[in-house]
Amino acid sequence: MAHIAGIKNKSYETYPRTTSAGGTGGGGSSTGSTGATGSGSTGSTGSTGATGIGSTGSTGSTGSTGATGSGSTGSAGSTGSTGATGIGVGNLGQVAEYVQQTNANGSVPPGTAIDYTTSGTVVVNTIGISTTSGPGAVGTAFELPVGTYMVDFENSNEAACSFAIYQGSSNTVMSINDETIVGSSTGTTWLHGRAYIQSTVGNQWMMVSSVVGTAAIPAAGNAVGEFIARITFLRLS
Repeated sequence: MAHIAGIKNKSYETYPRTTSAGGTGGGGSSTGSTGATGSGSTGSTGSTGATGIGSTGSTGSTGSTGATGSGSTGSAGSTGSTGATGIGVGNLGQVAEYVQQTNANGSVPPGTAIDYTTSGTVVVNTIGISTTSGPGAVGTAFELPVGTYMVDFENSNEAACSFAIYQGSSNTVMSINDETIVGSSTGTTWLHGRAYIQSTVGNQWMMVSSVVGTAAIPAAGNAVGEFIARITFLRLS
C-alpha cells in the first residue's frame, strides 16, 4: 500500500467478520388421515403356464416283504419208473474164507472134495455159504447163494497133480468145470487157482477136487505142521 505523505503510518488491526445465522422457521402442519379403501371386482384368472421340464427323481427304497400267502398243498406227483438194480450190501463186498491147517488131505482122488472145514477155520463168511461133506461123506462141499463169484483156491503139493472146481445140484452130485483147472508137473510147488463162476438154481453146489490121479497136500514149504489148503470167495453180484 502506498503511504500518503504527511501522514504517519498507522497500523490497523484486522478483525474477522462475524455472520449470525437466521432463526429456524416454524414447523409445517400434521399428516392428514388415511383415505377409505377402494372397492372393485377381482380380475379374471390367467391362463395355465407351460409344463416345466426337469430331471427324473431318484428311485425310492424297496418296500418291506409282504406276508406269506397260504394255500392248500398240491396233489402228489406220479411215481417214477423203477431204477436199475444196484450192487451193494448183500452183493458186492461180501466175502468168505476157509483155511485148513491140519493133515486132512493126505489122499484126494478125483471126485473127492478137499477138506477145508474138518478141524479147519472159517475165517469169515458174510455171504451166507453153507457147508457139508462132499461125495462119499468126505471133504467139504459148499452151497453158494445164487449169484456171481470170484473163487481163489490154493495149496502146496508133493508131486505132479491137478485140481479144479466141481459144480452140481447137490453135495454128492457134481461134475468138473474144465475152465477152472490148475496143475503142476513137479512136486513141492504152490498151486493157486482163480475162477469166475456162477451159482444158479440147480447148480449151486461146488467143491475143489483132484482132476487126474490121487493128490496129496503136504506141509507148506518149511512151515512144519502147517498143511495149508485155503479157499476164498468174493461175491460180485
